[in-house]
Amino acid sequence: MNSQLIISSSYGNDSVALIQWAHEQGLKGVTVAYCSTGWAAPGWYDNRVLKGEDKAHSYGFKHHRCESIGMAELIRQRKGWPGNWRQFCTSELKIFPFLKWTEEIDPERKAMILIGKRRAESERRKDTPEFIESSEIHGGRKVWHPLYGHTDFERDALLRRAGWDPLP
Repeated sequence: MNSQLIISSSYGNDSVALIQWAHEQGLKGVTVAYCSTGWAAPGWYDNRVLKGEDKAHSYGFKHHRCESIGMAELIRQRKGWPGNWRQFCTSELKIFPFLKWTEEIDPERKAMILIGKRRAESERRKDTPEFIESSEIHGGRKVWHPLYGHTDFERDALLRRAGWDPLP
């Protein structure tokens, strides 16, 4: 795999804006990867995932779904609801399946991971860098946060150009 770009997407506001941004920049060799947790809101799959995959395809991007064992099965295996469920959900149901897939398609770690994380999202993300040279949770791959400096207004403008209304 040479100079592959992988957008890690939930098909939420920031990741859809990132797909639009990548299209407007004319980026090539892009794959949009969605990690299914099996725990999405009703209608998410039809209204966001399928629509997002169609949008990515219309831009000439590939798309891939990383499947996890799902939240219900994970709770069964762990014999209960986790104490820190957000970290639990993110690691077990998103990060690990994504990492497994990227290891399969990019064993030489040449791909760059693009994430729609923005400083304006929260106090916790206010120091988000544009680049991470070697991200441990992405198998040592380079991570790029192209929208790191975008405001909500700028992100919403990207969404509207993509034909999407921002989620509340």
